[in-house]
Amino acid sequence: NTKKKNTTTTNNNNKKKPALSRPERKRLERETKAAAAASLSPRATYRRRVLSRPSSPSDPYSLHSNTLPRLTATSTADDVMRAIKRAQNMHDEHDLRHIEQFLLDEVDETFAYGYRGSLLARLAVAALHMNHHELAREALRVRRVEHWESMMPMESAAIVRGLLRVHNVSDAMEVLEGELALLP
Repeated sequence: NTKKKNTTTTNNNNKKKPALSRPERKRLERETKAAAAASLSPRATYRRRVLSRPSSPSDPYSLHSNTLPRLTATSTADDVMRAIKRAQNMHDEHDLRHIEQFLLDEVDETFAYGYRGSLLARLAVAALHMNHHELAREALRVRRVEHWESMMPMESAAIVRGLLRVHNVSDAMEVLEGELALLP
């Protein structure tokens, strides 16, 4: 049973450096890998880079997304839904505001063949997730006024969950009574 002794090695600069044993080397590698992962994950780096990009003040419907850089009148409901989901996942307040402006100001109630109410419900849920209560309240108001006949129970349930998650019980009860009321 002979143990390996710590030996010295030389690098390119001809400086002597003590060689670490394999367990010590592996421990050091794990520590540096964990420190790097904690400080700058790829998602955090991407988010920081994308959200710091300057936006054009002359383009009110520009987005930070690479796949959908701008909302237009020819955008489909699927495009808007993907933009809402991306803004929620990335916590992108800029995109959420631009989507709100697009849905409330740019398009009319016939946008996407009647799916505008569903998009407003999804926008409200995303806004509640990001603690933008005014945006959510406005989206819910427009949805209630213009799309009351096409409101779906699953959308209303998601809104109620979002409202309860932010402790807005009075609005949640109003949605429950108005949209999910049981027939006598």
